[in-house]
Amino acid sequence: MIREVIHWLAARDRATKQIILVTTDIILFAFAVWLGYTIRYSVAFRPDDIQTLLIIGGPAIGVPVMYAFGLYGSITRYVGEHALWTIFKAVSITAFLWTLLAFFVRVEGYTAVPRTVLVLFWLLSIFMVAGFRYTSRWLILEFTQDPSPTKHSDLWRRRRRPADCV
Repeated sequence: MIREVIHWLAARDRATKQIILVTTDIILFAFAVWLGYTIRYSVAFRPDDIQTLLIIGGPAIGVPVMYAFGLYGSITRYVGEHALWTIFKAVSITAFLWTLLAFFVRVEGYTAVPRTVLVLFWLLSIFMVAGFRYTSRWLILEFTQDPSPTKHSDLWRRRRRPADCV
């Protein structure tokens, strides 16, 4: 089942893959905000109207920042270790800008965002975004590569030609 899904995704064009990646990041950023509140309050969080706007603000800030850092231009299959540093910088800027948004909401007199949620949003976003990218890279590489013979098994398959025998 996983193999068919991975092959289906691998067969899509670049634009479709980018749309899937953006959609996944939207979900991950929103989930990171909600999970930050849930961990802070130790109960499934039910946001009010302003907090819902803050949850929507996470992806609204995060996706343009990730785009500005070029994280939607690269193909997930070829994402290397250098991308981890880029993801760290992009998510850190996203968390900083989201903190400013939360601060301005607080200045307006609405429900304050606990400082713990700000830190949790940053940490959870880094782990989820980087984790998703590297997990997808591993799945793509694992399920789309044809098994190639190793050097030792290749030696057993090779036939000796008469010219090789001296």
